[in-house]
Amino acid sequence: MLYSLCFKINSGNHPSTQSVRNIAVLSCMKYTYWHLTPIPSGELTEMGDKAQLYRGELIAILHSTTEALYCQINSSCKQTKIETYLKQCVTEVKFHAFKKCPVHFLQQNQVQLDTIKLDNPQNSESLEDTTNLPFTLGDLKAAIPAECFQPNVGKSLYYFFQDILIIALLYAVAHYLDSWYFFPIFWVMQGTMFWALFVVGHDCGHQSFSKKKWLNDLIGHLSHTPILVPYHGWRISHRTHHLNTGSLENDESWYPVSQSHYNQMDWLQKIGRYYVFLLAYPVYLFKRSPNKEGSHFHPNSPIFKPSEKWDVITSSIWLICMVSLLALGTYQWGWMWLLKYYAVPYLVFIMWLDLVTFLHHTEADVPWYRGENWTFLKGAISTVDRDYGFINHIHHDIGTHVAHHIFLNMPHYNLKKATEAIKPILGDYYRKTEEPIWVSLWQSSISCHFVPDTGDKVYYTSDKKLAKS
Repeated sequence: MLYSLCFKINSGNHPSTQSVRNIAVLSCMKYTYWHLTPIPSGELTEMGDKAQLYRGELIAILHSTTEALYCQINSSCKQTKIETYLKQCVTEVKFHAFKKCPVHFLQQNQVQLDTIKLDNPQNSESLEDTTNLPFTLGDLKAAIPAECFQPNVGKSLYYFFQDILIIALLYAVAHYLDSWYFFPIFWVMQGTMFWALFVVGHDCGHQSFSKKKWLNDLIGHLSHTPILVPYHGWRISHRTHHLNTGSLENDESWYPVSQSHYNQMDWLQKIGRYYVFLLAYPVYLFKRSPNKEGSHFHPNSPIFKPSEKWDVITSSIWLICMVSLLALGTYQWGWMWLLKYYAVPYLVFIMWLDLVTFLHHTEADVPWYRGENWTFLKGAISTVDRDYGFINHIHHDIGTHVAHHIFLNMPHYNLKKATEAIKPILGDYYRKTEEPIWVSLWQSSISCHFVPDTGDKVYYTSDKKLAKS
């Protein structure tokens, strides 16, 4: 059953804040997401060269629109600014328009959000049935205190400057002592703080750092550029991951390969994926995930839409400046300076990033979905909360991941409270493990190699597990 959001146009009036809020909420709720299906190429009416035929691309557009709408609504900007942004969003969505797409725009580039309706409101309850879950996104949202969704700029900035201060102090101590007895300790601590700083930028990418997009983008660049992460490039591909989590066809990172693909992999590919995956992130930035193409640094990469070109270029310029600074320091003080003060902490950061993100989505009892059996909500709860001990606070509770995937605009410092609120509703669908991280890493690395070639709902397995069964 197809649902439509119909935008009635009347360019003579400005949209009310409430009507803008309504469309943002409706977009954020996944009513349209659940029913977007691939369209045969012969039925396309408006497509750009870079557009994709699958649901993930249009979902990503709707989500990015929603993120920015929340940012606009929650700030004190004028209505004319909101209207201007909405017009830009509609133009962007029209670029990727599909014939029979659930979202219909009734006129060119002019929107007035006065009325919003569903084509078949009498059948709205059937939407919940299609998820095969005993709860809806609305049930989960209603259980969470409203303040959990509101970013606190002061608190967000506190965590950012806290991390910067600790990083600066660690550099000062390492420089003062200049001792090979201290450097191993420094490398672990500084690499961990690089990872913590990444998590601050992660909030910025989700627009949960503040209600102001310019501040989110500024702090995002200040957090990610020093650790050689292209902020906008990462933000865009990470958005795709969130909107397709648990989908075998469309997820962006740490998705499993099929058994037949696994059997065709050569020994070098298997070593890279299953034995040295804790060093995978730089490769991902340049080459993307297996069976996907694109660089996070190139504005014409298939990861990005044409409208995102200048965002990508901006982040790449920031990175060129950072690399230039490192090159200047190396020229001035030598390769040993680079190794001691940057390269090794950077490797520790990479290992933290790959470790945590791998364990978010790699577990033997976490399902993966094919085709129409996937929904946003089923994918969002297909992750695991993990306890990193005293590191939890240092890396800003990023191990509290289930609530984050359901409500990705929520600030990190509210995730624990939100998790406690939704756990009674999720019931057995909530996954958390208390086992030591090293045990989880070992178990997942030896038992989660591929998924069966067939089946709408599948789980990780391995040759050894199949041999025992």
